[in-house]
Amino acid sequence: KGKMSLRAGAGIFYDRPAGQFFHDCFVSLPMSATITANRFPPGPHPVYGLGTSGAPPYGFPPMTGIQTGVDDKGGAIGAKSGLAPWDPYLKTQYAGNWFIGIQYAFSNNWIVEGNYVGSVGRKLYQGYDVNRVNGDLLDGTLDRLNSSFGGIDYGQSNGISAYTGGNFSVKHRFSRGLDIQAAYTVGKAKDTASSFGTGLAMVDIYNLRANYGLSNFDVRHKVAASFVYDLPGPTGPGALSKIAGGWQAGSVIIMQKGTPY
Repeated sequence: KGKMSLRAGAGIFYDRPAGQFFHDCFVSLPMSATITANRFPPGPHPVYGLGTSGAPPYGFPPMTGIQTGVDDKGGAIGAKSGLAPWDPYLKTQYAGNWFIGIQYAFSNNWIVEGNYVGSVGRKLYQGYDVNRVNGDLLDGTLDRLNSSFGGIDYGQSNGISAYTGGNFSVKHRFSRGLDIQAAYTVGKAKDTASSFGTGLAMVDIYNLRANYGLSNFDVRHKVAASFVYDLPGPTGPGALSKIAGGWQAGSVIIMQKGTPY
């Protein structure tokens, strides 16, 4: 009778790595190095001073202990430079999405709908500091696995994510001056990292599964409702209908659970 619709779909979607993973030899050692001063030993430590109009660089006092060249491990002499390399055997990340839903019209104006939605991500691009070991700062010194370098944000394709949820809605099509919509969504999102690119905070680089948990943006329950109503008023070509006619009243409300702490 044309009152019910059943819908379903599935797909696999691929995405290439974006520019945040690509760092070539012109922005990395031995050609170029970015040195960051910080309070962790060994140096270099911050140097404070008033700038002038002449050398050294830009009129500010130079940081001590930094020399031109590289040491026997390929790092800058007297300082630790960070790197952002990426896996030469990087896989292509992909997502699998699917849904199944039903829609039913009780009348010409009232419609209810329900959908089950799922999504998984595999081989997701993520970069994190691999030049560290658990407990490295317990003695107050950041020793690093390779002591000639600072953070090495290694871009890899080893992230995973998953989402499952359902959404339910009721709609009153615009009739007799009234349009009403209300929807409820329940779902759960999990991943190893809720962002992308490099610099991700992995708890244990030797056990990425320990980082798999609720996504930063996970919202378990959400309710949204809205209405629009044509207010009664005069009609016709007169000035009164132009001023007092054609007005609408409307409202939108959204209530949802908070995100994970």
